[in-house]
Amino acid sequence: MARLPRIAAFGDELRDGVKGHYAHHAEAGFVGGQPGLEESVKFGIVAATPHPQLNYAKVNYSKGPWASQPGQSLNYVACHDDRVLWDKLTIANPTASEAELIQMDALCNTIVFTSQGVPFLPVGDEFLRTKKGASNSYNLPDSVNQFDWGRKAQYRAVFTFYRQLLALRKAHPAFRLPSQELIAQHLEFLPALPAGTIGYQLKNHAGGDAWATITVLFNGLRQPATVPVPAGSYKVVVRGLEINQSGLGEPLAAGAAGVLLAPTSALVLVQ
Repeated sequence: MARLPRIAAFGDELRDGVKGHYAHHAEAGFVGGQPGLEESVKFGIVAATPHPQLNYAKVNYSKGPWASQPGQSLNYVACHDDRVLWDKLTIANPTASEAELIQMDALCNTIVFTSQGVPFLPVGDEFLRTKKGASNSYNLPDSVNQFDWGRKAQYRAVFTFYRQLLALRKAHPAFRLPSQELIAQHLEFLPALPAGTIGYQLKNHAGGDAWATITVLFNGLRQPATVPVPAGSYKVVVRGLEINQSGLGEPLAAGAAGVLLAPTSALVLVQ
C-alpha cells in the first residue's frame, strides 16, 4: 500500500526498534540498551526507502524497503493505541530513575524528528503524559484518559525541549528530504560504530540546507560510548535535552579518539 502515490503507512520497524515491542512489556528497545536493533532504527531513519548501506536482513519486521519515497513513511514511537510512550518506558525499564526515563523519552523523539519521512507526535508526549500504565483505555474513566496539564508545569524543561526539537526540524530541510534519491545521495551512515550506537551525516547542504554537514549521533546504551567521526571542528546544536541552533558552548574538536556520547543521548554536530 505504501508504494501507492500519496498513500503512507506507519513505520512499526522504527517504533518497536526505538522503544521495544509494543506488546512485549519487558523489551526496552534501542533507547533502553536492547542489542541488535540498530538496523531497525536505521530503517526508519531513511523512511523505509531503499538505501545502499542498510542490511535489511537485520531489520525487525520488513526485510526490504516498503516505501519508494519518504512521504510514504510515518515515523513514530507512540500513538493512541497501546501504552503511551512514558508508560511503555517506565514498564520496560523498571530499574531506571525518572531522570534516566526522561533521557530515554527525549532520545526516542529526537530519533523521530531527525529521521526522514513524516514525523508523528501524539498530544501529551511533550509533557510525559501517563495513563497509569493502561495499554487499552477505551473503556476506562477520565481519571486515566484525561490530560493532566499539571505535568506540563512539572516537566516544563521537557516541554521546552520538544518545542525546540520541532523548531529544529522545521528550520532545516536536510531532515525532510523530498525523495529517495536525495536521501541515498546525501545521508551517509558512519561505519564501525560500537554496538548500541548509530551515527550518520547529512552532507553537501542536503535539501539546500544552510548547514553544509550535519552529523547525528545516538547512544542507546546506559553508559557512555565513544564513536568515531570524521576529524574536524563541530558546532554542537543538540546534546541530550539541550538544543540551540546557534551552538551549545565551545566548538567540539573531533580527532582520532572519536567523540564521547553521554548515556542514553543524542548529539547533533554541525559544520
